[in-house]
Amino acid sequence: MVPFDLKIFTLSAPAISALVAMMVIFYDVFTEGRNHRRLKIKLMLYYGCTVISSISIFLYFFYPGAFLWINSLYMFSLMAMPMFLYAFIFNITKTSTDERFSKIHYIAPSLCAISLLIISVFTPINEQMLTIKGNGSYNGGSRLFFYASNGKLVLRLVISAIYITLMFTRLPRYRAYISSYSSNEMKSSLRWVPIYLFFMLGTIPLPLLAQFIARDTLMGSGFAFAQVLLLIIQHSFLAYHVVKGNYILQETTPEVLMPQANYSEKDNKN
Repeated sequence: MVPFDLKIFTLSAPAISALVAMMVIFYDVFTEGRNHRRLKIKLMLYYGCTVISSISIFLYFFYPGAFLWINSLYMFSLMAMPMFLYAFIFNITKTSTDERFSKIHYIAPSLCAISLLIISVFTPINEQMLTIKGNGSYNGGSRLFFYASNGKLVLRLVISAIYITLMFTRLPRYRAYISSYSSNEMKSSLRWVPIYLFFMLGTIPLPLLAQFIARDTLMGSGFAFAQVLLLIIQHSFLAYHVVKGNYILQETTPEVLMPQANYSEKDNKN
């Protein structure tokens, strides 16, 4: 009997769970209006980046030659995951229809991916392979490519910390605003959002440890197995609340926030 390879599970399970969650939301998209559809597409992009990232890591360990061709795409997906999630949280915590998610957020993931792509073009394939097979340690070849390629996880940690902070800071203002007019406590409170964000915090130690422990050793460990289980719960938890519609999408400005305008209209009629 072939022994069970824990590393195969830890590398493939996140892609499968994210793909399933993305397909569930994709099916649900067709039952919604235009604004809800656009919101859920952003969430599907988050799950899509998760799928790409997980597949890329699998190729990194088992098919490094193939990984070289998608290294820049892997960079973009890692950087864009927290950004697309923030875009979703931003939209369900809007307090005004005038709030818009800035396109500036797309700059950092795009620049990181383009920079790595340019460096890869000018780095011989054999030197790139030295970096990929170095298991996180310098193994010869271009140092520029080594730092550009292996710096992905550090950049992801920084960007994740920034966006998690942004998501947490939106919640108090939103709750103070929504309590003024919404009677639907289940949907308006968004109590499930901070729980989900704590799930995200629980997955940070894995890429952090990858800076100090050989990656193949880490991914085959029980710690990685526990982190993956947490990630699967995280994917399911988010998809469940989105499909159940446990949020209120701000499409019109509540009347309670426009008392002066309402009085003016009555005065004009009189």
